Amino acid sequence: MSISRSQMQNFGNKIEDQSARLSKLSNSKVVGQETPTSSKQNTAIFNALKTTLESHYTPAIAREAMNEILNTSFEDNFDAAAHVRTSGLTGDDIVDIISQADTLREQLLDGPVDRQTATKLIMNKFDDEMEWPNNLNNTQKGYVRTAVESVINKFAGVHGTSADKVVMLVGRALAQKASDMKTAGQGDQISNSMRAMTIELKTAIVNDSIDAAINGDHSMGNVVRALAPKLSMGKVDHAAVERGMRFDMVKTMVDKMSDTKVQVTVKQVEKEVDLKEIFNPNTNVWKDLSMDDREVAVKAFMKLHAETHGYPNEVELQLNQSSDSAERSKLFGTNNMNLRAQTMESNDPTLIFKTLAHELTHSYQFSILDGTNTNSDSIPQVVKDRLEFDLATRTFTKSDHHVRDFEHNANLYVRDFTERGAVESEWVAGQLLQGSNASLTDFVKVTHNLQDGMAGHIRMQEWTQSLDIQSNLATNSETQLEEVHNLTDAASTALEIGSLGTNMSYLKEGELLLNNIDYDGMNKQDITKYSTTTVGDLTNLLGRLRSSDEAKLFARQQLPRFQLALAQNTNDPSLAKTTANRALSNMTELLKTEMPVPKRLEYLSNTTAFLELSGKSDGNKMKALQEHAESIATLVDGTDNKFHHDKALEVLGEMLDTATKLNGGNKYDQNVLAIQTAIETVTKSRQPLL
Repeated sequence: MSISRSQMQNFGNKIEDQSARLSKLSNSKVVGQETPTSSKQNTAIFNALKTTLESHYTPAIAREAMNEILNTSFEDNFDAAAHVRTSGLTGDDIVDIISQADTLREQLLDGPVDRQTATKLIMNKFDDEMEWPNNLNNTQKGYVRTAVESVINKFAGVHGTSADKVVMLVGRALAQKASDMKTAGQGDQISNSMRAMTIELKTAIVNDSIDAAINGDHSMGNVVRALAPKLSMGKVDHAAVERGMRFDMVKTMVDKMSDTKVQVTVKQVEKEVDLKEIFNPNTNVWKDLSMDDREVAVKAFMKLHAETHGYPNEVELQLNQSSDSAERSKLFGTNNMNLRAQTMESNDPTLIFKTLAHELTHSYQFSILDGTNTNSDSIPQVVKDRLEFDLATRTFTKSDHHVRDFEHNANLYVRDFTERGAVESEWVAGQLLQGSNASLTDFVKVTHNLQDGMAGHIRMQEWTQSLDIQSNLATNSETQLEEVHNLTDAASTALEIGSLGTNMSYLKEGELLLNNIDYDGMNKQDITKYSTTTVGDLTNLLGRLRSSDEAKLFARQQLPRFQLALAQNTNDPSLAKTTANRALSNMTELLKTEMPVPKRLEYLSNTTAFLELSGKSDGNKMKALQEHAESIATLVDGTDNKFHHDKALEVLGEMLDTATKLNGGNKYDQNVLAIQTAIETVTKSRQPLL
């Protein structure tokens, strides 16, 4: 009989630096002694540890873990058995080897691994850690275990790490169902019930996970979202309990906002203003605040959120970050609230408010897991398990036709309990701030179903409200700089909605907003700032897997103008070069699509400008100019539109000017001649149209 992993680790922890040996060669108990152990005892303990590791992990993990811990001299062809026979093992050695095996196990599950191996590793850990209800016998436990293994096997090979996290949730839920059935006198039906549950859960993984996607995205989060309703088999809806508690905190927070005042300057008058007035979209207070005063208001809100949600006010505000996010580091003991410059600088108070309400909800969730929340004891354990799973599995990079997973950055809202909870809280806070009379029970009812995509509806509602506010701000702007600022924000929101592919009207609105952005006369620093934002928005729209083909084409068509503004105005040569080369790459794809002749000529004109900024060799630039010139000549040859010919000659003239500058020492005479020939061809083709 082999020693289980947990037993072996406990033995190691108990004897620490003492020499390890079996109490008897025939039994499975490890003891320690101060005096050196014999070679026979050492071999026996080595074989026992090796058997435990190979049984719980794999032979390869067992071998590698022992070699990495014991081979301190980095010998080639290290013989772990011979080493232990001579030197023995201590309890600390055993603990270190098991720890290393755990690390190797996680690495194996995180990479490509066959389904059988992944399932074995996961179920071995399940067997070692599962705490069973007292009223189940071994046969009934076997029914539950078989069901769990069958469900986990469905996606273990694709989502090894995630399956490892979710196995205990599935196991505890099924075990509790079996326990409840036995208590109700239905013990003889457990076998059939577990078989039925296996079919239901596996079907949910294949089918319901697609329907459970938020905003059209599919990931491992959707698998859990699909499983969740099936696993809520007890008499208590734990998610509803947690929601009720959280929404009550949100209501308390919003109620106290009117009593929480900060000293700020509004329209050049220093005064005390409460947080409700600052963040309410029906006032213009946020718009009139300086950046310093906005930071004061944000920090006051962060303090109030911590106080009303029962966690320490130790979250640090980090400005000018690459994303809006809550970030916790267990290693360094930090908990940060990251904000983008665009979020702080936007004149739309709903953007900063919902961002804070959302991300600080994650800080509340972190505090539950860390045990620092004053209400932690009231949170059901199943909720803590779900939070732990969700926060631990934020990145999914593998794909499989069963679960249709792809990278997490395809959509910020594909995660399950954690992300959904933050979306819910921000929505409830916004509703209450704007005077909703709905009860907390009503809010719980609206958000209760984890499978109906409600978070997507909530986000759409928030985005469309923000778009209305931002568009109105742009219309009523008093200066060009303010107008560009507000148009940039509004376009960002329109593109966010437009990326969903459900309503092309938002892309049309985004196009109108982008067309209204006029940088003419602005200083280079401001042009760089706002064009950087728009280039980022359009690049994200192009790169999102959820974006429709129409949305991606729209992004390609809009990018050149803003990439050119960025490349020509930035003071960073490296950024100019990178932007120009990305633009050229985008242009290559864009020119493969069907488009009107004038639009194609416009893009080819931009290509000339990007080539000058690209940092490519003169030879490559000349080659590209010649190819584009010849394509223009072919494009307009035979057409009977004089305007097309005039535009073509204008673009070809720009290309010839650029080529002439590059042709120092007449090195590229042939390229210049080819461009001149293209001009002659177009001129000749134009002649009959005069």
